[in-house]
Amino acid sequence: DVTQAQVQMLIEKHCVACHSANPTDEIFRVAPLGVKLDSWDQIQQWGPKIVHRTAVTKDMPFLNKSKMTEDERSLIAKWGQQNK
Repeated sequence: DVTQAQVQMLIEKHCVACHSANPTDEIFRVAPLGVKLDSWDQIQQWGPKIVHRTAVTKDMPFLNKSKMTEDERSLIAKWGQQNK
């Protein structure tokens, strides 16, 4: 099973630079579409969309700026399957 810690680590590594209450990305100064992933509750709330955008359409991270690997995308997909 994919753990909460594994998912949070991936979100922190690949998503919160833009999707945060206080983005650190040099381009996105406000969380795109208002999606903030600072807490586990927020990650769970956006879970289906996270899975879709990272593992299905693969258009997030934006232009794969943070270099998310196929293994990391697979891990997020597996997490999504666990939580159906």
